[in-house]
Amino acid sequence: MQPAAAVRDLGLLLDRELSMKQHVIKVAAICYYHLRRLRQTRRRVGIEVTMRLVLALIMSRIDYCNSALAGLPQTTIASLQRVQNAAASLVFELGPKEHVTPIESAGGSSSSCAVQCTRSFVATRRST
Repeated sequence: MQPAAAVRDLGLLLDRELSMKQHVIKVAAICYYHLRRLRQTRRRVGIEVTMRLVLALIMSRIDYCNSALAGLPQTTIASLQRVQNAAASLVFELGPKEHVTPIESAGGSSSSCAVQCTRSFVATRRST
């Protein structure tokens, strides 16, 4: 019998070195798939439905078992940050040349930024 390169336990892909690289790559790929599908339907369903779908399909996957990602190198976590930036640009309808960084710096930490920025965005959309 050959030992497996990675095993799945409670939704986490664990490799021999516990580097979590395969898990992060898999989560990022699934999130990008959902982002592509959401980008196709964004104008038909509206901003609030898009926001809820992003929170349900993307952010929930990023947040699931995120304590297992604590202490990993920035190079490993960077792809999840790019997914989060892509989700924010989808929700806020940012163009390809607009950056998400000003939105992040206004909200504090990047993990709470999505929720805070989304709430403030919806509140301003409702008032207009």
